[in-house]
Amino acid sequence: MNRVLVTTFGLWLAVAPSSPGQGVPIPPWEKPGYVDPATLPKNMVYLRVQRMLTKLNANTSWWTDWGSYYRRLDRFIVIEITLRNMMTTQQNYVIGWFFIARKINSGQLEVFGRGQRSLDMAAGETVTAAAASPELPERDANYNALGIRVREGGRIEGYVVIVKSGDRLIAQSASAPHLDQLAASLSRGMSDVPRP
Repeated sequence: MNRVLVTTFGLWLAVAPSSPGQGVPIPPWEKPGYVDPATLPKNMVYLRVQRMLTKLNANTSWWTDWGSYYRRLDRFIVIEITLRNMMTTQQNYVIGWFFIARKINSGQLEVFGRGQRSLDMAAGETVTAAAASPELPERDANYNALGIRVREGGRIEGYVVIVKSGDRLIAQSASAPHLDQLAASLSRGMSDVPRP
């Protein structure tokens, strides 16, 4: 005959035989603090993202009195990400950040920088980290005497930050509403990463 120990909160603590020395393995779903990932609430984390720095490096190689020039612009941004585990148990989250650019010639959006990390966070733990984008080049060649201007590259549109628990997207933050709509498709491209 087995004895079942139950806490006042209704969590299964142990299933042990009445005879001493005969242990029974406890399934994970019956261990203290187990939370089924499928039933986790969406507000299980607090996420805040702030833009810390926007940098522009401009370099003009040559210019003329007629208004012709060749200029190269390199832009990058740095964001600060704060993530807090709002659950009462340790959880594993995968956080991903994406830097979005708009191509000058076509106007299309593209991801020009990204990163992700897996975090094991204790209950109530807060993690703050900075993420920097790579430099995004823009080239502007203006041949004024010939009436020709050639522009290549892109401009920084913003960022999207995503937090996942398992396969579920549980939090997201974007620098603009139209970028917020990209979160679902970007999260599908996030692969599993080894834990630090």
